[in-house]
Amino acid sequence: MKFFPTHWWSLKAWRTWFSFVHWRLETYGVYHPGGKFNGKAFVLLLLQFPSYLRWTSEMQKLRKKPLTIY
Repeated sequence: MKFFPTHWWSLKAWRTWFSFVHWRLETYGVYHPGGKFNGKAFVLLLLQFPSYLRWTSEMQKLRKKPLTIY
């Protein structure tokens, strides 16, 4: 399961990761550009996190499989 950057020593990888997390927080309504924080949306995001990790790991497994065309 790859959630954190694979190249942990790379500053660029961490910047990309932080921008992804920032985007995700805005998408779920946890963080608004005005600086407001929505605690209820944050709790809902945390509750959804395990299923999100399962989904991303499944997508990574499928990505590594060869494409079969019928």
